[in-house]
Amino acid sequence: PGYLNEGGVEAMKSLTGIGLSQSAGERQGNLRIQTKNHPITRHTGEFASFTIQPGFEVSDPSATVLGTFSGAPALAVREFDDWRSVYSLAPLTKELLQGLCDYAGVHVYLRSFDVFNANHDYLLLHTSSPGEKTVTLREPAIVQDAFSQRIISRDAASFTEPLPAGATRLYRLNP
Repeated sequence: PGYLNEGGVEAMKSLTGIGLSQSAGERQGNLRIQTKNHPITRHTGEFASFTIQPGFEVSDPSATVLGTFSGAPALAVREFDDWRSVYSLAPLTKELLQGLCDYAGVHVYLRSFDVFNANHDYLLLHTSSPGEKTVTLREPAIVQDAFSQRIISRDAASFTEPLPAGATRLYRLNP
């Protein structure tokens, strides 16, 4: 269910479990974080300004408001007995997505926002910025450079490598 094809804010509530109301007219602004100590928002910075019409605001007293847009509740979370729901009026940033992963218990391998892919046997890292890159593994493993066979780490839960911007590394994982 959704706003455009299923019946307005009631359909949005059916999907999210969070009560919402529609705001009139076009509005411009940016998301302002109200609660910086929540797992979802603790890494967020400034948000870019955007224009929205129609807009929606959180009207659910059972929801925890984490951020506002033009003074109205626009980022909120609601916890139920066996699930949690998050609503955001604003486009999601990489920091907000990382916070959502933390809140949901999703494993985050790399927190530097570089290009990263993983499967059971390999990790691929392409750096967008220079610096130390720390990769946190799901479980301890022997990590080696897939091309040179150089051992990067033995039986560690994480490893760190200083890398320049634009570097690409392919690591092989051995349990």
